Amino acid sequence: MKYDKELAYIRDIVRHAFNLYADLTEEDIYQKSTFDIVTETDLNIEKYLIKEIKEYFPDDHILSEEYNSQNPIKDRTWIIDPIDGTCNFTQDIPLYGIQCALVDNEQVVLSYIYLPFHNEEYHAVINEGAWKNNERIHVKNNQQNHSIISFGDYPHSSSLYSISQHKAIGYLMDKIAKIRMFGAACVDFSFAASGKTNGCVLITRNPWDILPGMFLCKEAGAVISNLTVQHYKFNDDGIIISSNNELHSLLITSMNL
Repeated sequence: MKYDKELAYIRDIVRHAFNLYADLTEEDIYQKSTFDIVTETDLNIEKYLIKEIKEYFPDDHILSEEYNSQNPIKDRTWIIDPIDGTCNFTQDIPLYGIQCALVDNEQVVLSYIYLPFHNEEYHAVINEGAWKNNERIHVKNNQQNHSIISFGDYPHSSSLYSISQHKAIGYLMDKIAKIRMFGAACVDFSFAASGKTNGCVLITRNPWDILPGMFLCKEAGAVISNLTVQHYKFNDDGIIISSNNELHSLLITSMNL
């Protein structure tokens, strides 16, 4: 299998990094911005992954949340989110994870997501499908009135999109079964890919939030677009994932009222 060496390596170092640095005290939590925090766990995991990747794949590039957030995606680039769902992590809410993706020649070719509390590993390799703990997974096609959709956190950076998301949730209230907000993109995507939910809507441009889970869902058979039903491109304002075209059309409508 192509990229089997990369997959085996990233699985090993991600789990090892979490085991090394998961312990956290109040003194290890810092204010990153007005509404965001970062921890020593985030920083140490990211530093460890960068060091290991550069030693094993010295010619590869890295785009990561804390230390390399402005790097371009070019040639072979690893995308790293050391703790996705940091606020959940610091509050002992078990919805967080580590996620990575590999971009090769301008397309995502591999992704790996580790949800430590649940001891769940999700991975995908281009044209090889999506997997949870080495069992094949697929999106689940429920009827609309039985569907569960998750939304990302309301974006503080855009009041316009926050209003759009609020309208969308109100619009969907009597059209689908349930709406969830997990607070971690890795959970949104993993749950959608494995059929625990039926889709998700996330508003962010951060590639470390989007690309690992987007690719997992793609390989699991999801319908994918940006917020305006165009093909999703790196740095679009957000993404919509759903298990079928009918549900996707409903989500697109909800986000463009």
